[in-house]
Amino acid sequence: MDAQQFQIALERDGFTRATAGEYAPGLINLEHTHPFEVRGLVLSGAMTISGGGQVQRCGPGDVFVMHLGETHREEVGAAGCRYLYGSRQVAG
Repeated sequence: MDAQQFQIALERDGFTRATAGEYAPGLINLEHTHPFEVRGLVLSGAMTISGGGQVQRCGPGDVFVMHLGETHREEVGAAGCRYLYGSRQVAG
């Protein structure tokens, strides 16, 4: 998926407009949660997301999802990681 397709999908599904993010090489974000749902697109580099009993390795063009309140962690590859993401409040 490319950035334009990703933005169209975010808007269609009720997410915020895409925001750019970047993680430094080798960064590890320890276990945490978000009070909203996140959908992201890796632009360059790589990261591994662990949560919900699953491990997802993401590289350029891969889309990832972090569900509302789901405990997860991120581990960034040696080249760092550039990504786009949107968030969505989930009705409770």
